[in-house]
Amino acid sequence: MAALDTRVREAFEEADRGGSADRLARFREVAKTTCAVTVMSITDMRMLLSENRLWVSFYKQVNGAGSRQSEWNKWDFSRGSNDQKVNPQYSDHINYAALSLGDFGAGWYGGCHAKLVGDRISTRASVFWENPFVFLKNTHVPPDALVPPGYRASWERRSDLAVAKLHPKIGSSTAEAEFPGIVLEHDPSRGDTDFIEVHIYGAVGQSAIAQVSVDTSRMDEDDALEWSSLKRRLDAAGILVRDVANA
Repeated sequence: MAALDTRVREAFEEADRGGSADRLARFREVAKTTCAVTVMSITDMRMLLSENRLWVSFYKQVNGAGSRQSEWNKWDFSRGSNDQKVNPQYSDHINYAALSLGDFGAGWYGGCHAKLVGDRISTRASVFWENPFVFLKNTHVPPDALVPPGYRASWERRSDLAVAKLHPKIGSSTAEAEFPGIVLEHDPSRGDTDFIEVHIYGAVGQSAIAQVSVDTSRMDEDDALEWSSLKRRLDAAGILVRDVANA
């Protein structure tokens, strides 16, 4: 982790020169409370609960469980090569979430936001700089090269990665209320919003879900009916529920 330590040290040196070291230190402390939020459709969440399924990786859904098909878009076209580059040898075992200071994740991926219990994933989760598709596009890592060190951290060091990546966005007048939007850029209409990605090795059971939230303003009539049914299942499972308009 020497490369990450160097990035963190340089971030604080830069902040000190700019007069924002105190704000960055506070950001680091707050970032220790971040959680992992994964996003899926209301239908997928209902099936997960109603059939007591495990949440498995995209690849196992497509190739093993047969419960999903690849979509005709740039994300799924390049998913295999990008994920293999970032997590060689075991990318097919990885489930993905976004690091968040709130109840919502990256809204592009669906309307149902599941906040995960930190203790249930901490020993098998790491955090990565950003979505691999965006990262490899921006950093231009050669095909025959490994991802450089310093862009990944253990779950316990997620606040350090947040400092290393996001320190340019923390100024001397940055309010603590702005931190959530810095950790995770919120724009459900875009698939390329900026966030730190959480990589979880292995399947996740429903007992790892602490809370499920939805933005009701994005629902159509069918979604609303399905959400009503899902809420009853969530209540029965003892999972907290939050529905808000214009999250």
